[in-house]
Amino acid sequence: TPDSSTSIGVYTDLIGGNYKRIKTSIDKSISSSSSKLIIKYYWYKKIKLLKSYINDFYINRSIKYFKVSKYMRDVFTYCKKNSIKVFICSSGYRELIEYILDFNNIECDAVIANDLNSNFHGIISPYNKSKFVSKYLKKYGLYGSSFNYIVVGDLESDINMVSLNNKISIGINNNSNLFDINIDI
Repeated sequence: TPDSSTSIGVYTDLIGGNYKRIKTSIDKSISSSSSKLIIKYYWYKKIKLLKSYINDFYINRSIKYFKVSKYMRDVFTYCKKNSIKVFICSSGYRELIEYILDFNNIECDAVIANDLNSNFHGIISPYNKSKFVSKYLKKYGLYGSSFNYIVVGDLESDINMVSLNNKISIGINNNSNLFDINIDI
């Protein structure tokens, strides 16, 4: 959601001032739109806004807002020990996600997320993740009916990150009956 403490939303209060005012306006535009193209446009504006304000000071301060649960650490450890590839796809800020993983000594195979230098066509919004995940998996020969996938997310749109039927979907803090399994953490 636009106002959540995500890898973009966390900066709303951290940076504050004019950044907060502009971002709040962008978030309202996202919330009031049903067009995926318009949402992508405003997501792009949000990434470019963050780029104009972000620096190492804010990145270092933001780490305290992200608590890595024991369950997450256990899942990543289990996957690594059993040669299960883990990819994170987020409409958030890639550098911060990688920093959080590194800070918590968690390894994954790839983080597919927004760079602050992404052009409009390269912007990942909550509604176009499947395009980027499919492209990435195909590039590395990891896409198709011979593979099994576990999709984890907090939004119903996350279910579609992999558009194949050979997947299990896990909803985090989302009681939607669209997920195969729901977990509250």
